[in-house]
Amino acid sequence: MESALALHQWDERTSMPPGGHGGRVAITAHLSELIHRAYIDERLADAARRVIETPADEDELLLARAVVRRIARLQAVPTGLAAALSSARSECVRAWHAGRAADDSRKWTDSFAHLLSLLIEEASAYSDGRDIYSRMLDRYEPGLTAARLSDLVDAVAGPLRALREGVIDRAGHSGRDGMGAATSWPMSLRDQRRLCAELRAWVGLDSDRLRVGETDHPFALLIAPGDVGIAIRYDAADAATALHATLHEAGHALYMQNIPADLLWFGIDEEGASHGIHESQSRFWENFVGRSRAFAPVLRSAADRIGAAGNRAADDHDGTCRVTDTVVRVGSDELSYNLHIAFRVDLEARLVRGDLLPRDLPAAWADACESAIGRRPSGARDGVLQDIHWSSGIVGGFACYLMGNLYAAGLHDAMGGDLGPIDRLIAAGGQHEIGRWLCNRIHRHGRRYAPSDLYCRATGSELGVGPLLEYLSGKWHAT
Repeated sequence: MESALALHQWDERTSMPPGGHGGRVAITAHLSELIHRAYIDERLADAARRVIETPADEDELLLARAVVRRIARLQAVPTGLAAALSSARSECVRAWHAGRAADDSRKWTDSFAHLLSLLIEEASAYSDGRDIYSRMLDRYEPGLTAARLSDLVDAVAGPLRALREGVIDRAGHSGRDGMGAATSWPMSLRDQRRLCAELRAWVGLDSDRLRVGETDHPFALLIAPGDVGIAIRYDAADAATALHATLHEAGHALYMQNIPADLLWFGIDEEGASHGIHESQSRFWENFVGRSRAFAPVLRSAADRIGAAGNRAADDHDGTCRVTDTVVRVGSDELSYNLHIAFRVDLEARLVRGDLLPRDLPAAWADACESAIGRRPSGARDGVLQDIHWSSGIVGGFACYLMGNLYAAGLHDAMGGDLGPIDRLIAAGGQHEIGRWLCNRIHRHGRRYAPSDLYCRATGSELGVGPLLEYLSGKWHAT
């Protein structure tokens, strides 16, 4: 049933005609209700408990415990609320698309207010005395609390603001344009699609187990074992949008393709250790590989192979190491990106606590963006409606981007210790060694371990902000 719902969601986000929304809401709600009923069936809980009592091996024990935790969470939520949430998510996504098309968030805020109230009701049902925002965070990043997240945001945001301001100041004194819009790479959509196909093959995705689509907001989705989808947005004025998105979603897709099928038996939609660990894989390929100096020749060669007209994507490395003031998260540089996440986390926490009302969110977003990045969005499309997460009911998920960057930086250090400098691997055509290392340390374990335990096993260290700050400081001081 989860696979059927995932396939339904894929179609809804990539090829559904506008007139199909009404019927799809009912189908989504019905499938969600069936899945919820299946998970709260006592027979499943009894079976999982029996496995815990007499497990065949450690894998079975760990996975059965994960199933029991999920059942406990779902049993606390009435089936009617689960169905109402599914309908509210679909309606809010529809309002998001309409709002983006009109560059107007007014109707969307009403839809989101209703969805947020249901999400808070859901989290309240299984909060176990923890604050509501911590429980929402725990759903996407098990073990993460609001207090821990606040500490991590503070530890990262302050130094990165100072580093960003220093880079801009140095560029200004040297006569370079230190801040502004990101360098654009005009390219025909035909060439972009072919170039992205080259990159998917270069990364190592298995095309026999991959479907590719186009959408407003890029995403990757596990539909069933052997059936993974990635969908990308293309912009003829700037190929960078699709190229970085392809590497990002390829990281997710590699994780999905590499998890053993027998580790997926307890839930297609919760296949990885956490959303943060999943983000570490996408951010690793997008940033630590795709924004490295060694990747520019790879991109140039791929563009040459397809005869991309007007190729500027790999002319130099400055474009990927340039601080920008773009108000759009997915187009921002690595320094600014984390500041984008920091203000989203703050807004999200205020919404959940009731300190910020959805109707006031567009203005609060614009103020926060100006404070963090130095510019206000020109409208709703590049402001509060640029991300689909909240409309999809993912409240508590933005923290996973920060966690993903922190995890990826630690993995980058550990990989370098094992395999040598990553730039040398890329330059020598060793990208598949990178993929194998990530598969052995992360992918093959699926959801066996809690994210903090998996990270420790992979790197030999506890999670901290040091590796990320050192990586970013070294990169920008060398630019």
